[in-house]
Amino acid sequence: MEEFFNRTDKKYKIIMLCVIVCIIIVAYIGSQLHDDNHLIVGRWEEVGDCWMDELEFFSDGTYSSDKDNYFGSYTIEDGRIRLGGVLMSDLVYSYKLDGDTLILYKKDIDDGDEYRRVK
Repeated sequence: MEEFFNRTDKKYKIIMLCVIVCIIIVAYIGSQLHDDNHLIVGRWEEVGDCWMDELEFFSDGTYSSDKDNYFGSYTIEDGRIRLGGVLMSDLVYSYKLDGDTLILYKKDIDDGDEYRRVK
């Protein structure tokens, strides 16, 4: 077994290097596959008549809005976004993120609140 790990031939080293590179690539792609945290980062403005006119999500996991006391941390998990705040209860929405369109759905409202990314 020791001979296997101490091999010095060029072909073996190339194969092992390719295997390691493939593992790193697969791990990176897997970590990015369903990670909406980085996709939601940016400033969003309402399209219709939404309760919050503006939302801004930051890469450090915090957000702000145009409403007093509606700022704090956010988490995205299991198809839901949770907005935490200092003087409020957490708001939990299911959401749809499609390019520059973000729709937040409340439990009892099917239409959702639509936002467009501000560039």
